[in-house]
Amino acid sequence: MNQSKISVRYARAIFELAEEKGLLEKVYADFRLVREALADLPEFKEVMASPIVKKSDKISLFDGTFAGKIDELSLNFLKFLVEKNREIYVVDILRNFETSYRRKNNCKEVVITTAQPLNDALRQDIENRIKEVYKSNVDLKNKVDEQMIGGVIVRIENQQLDLSVRTQLQEIKQSLQRSIY
Repeated sequence: MNQSKISVRYARAIFELAEEKGLLEKVYADFRLVREALADLPEFKEVMASPIVKKSDKISLFDGTFAGKIDELSLNFLKFLVEKNREIYVVDILRNFETSYRRKNNCKEVVITTAQPLNDALRQDIENRIKEVYKSNVDLKNKVDEQMIGGVIVRIENQQLDLSVRTQLQEIKQSLQRSIY
């Protein structure tokens, strides 16, 4: 079975279970926390993908890292994935769960990349404008890229608007190169 099908099936299963138990909001928040932790710690993913590390050690790692911080259903699901040798799909499963949650709640995932963090007023203004245009809720994340010269990159789900200074300079450079004899 391919990776995409596995991820979608497990995500759907935990989504339906969380919805049935009335824990959808909590599990969504838990899985965002777990996914962000995994993104910040590439070593964690390496341990999960390693065939050398025993299942019991992987389960202990989940317990030690997330016990008391996430709901019991969320933690038990993560441990279940380890028991079924599906821990290498954790990130994809969590991503698919979040996608299902946003679809159900008419929510757009928006990532705004800037050179400096957005202030609260600007963040709220952007959020309100996107709500108005898309007629949906907004899950806005501000990603700070210190390598950016300036400008902004806005990604709304799978659409991206790149208004960064770097991209504009590259476009000017390409335009000048094309117009040279």
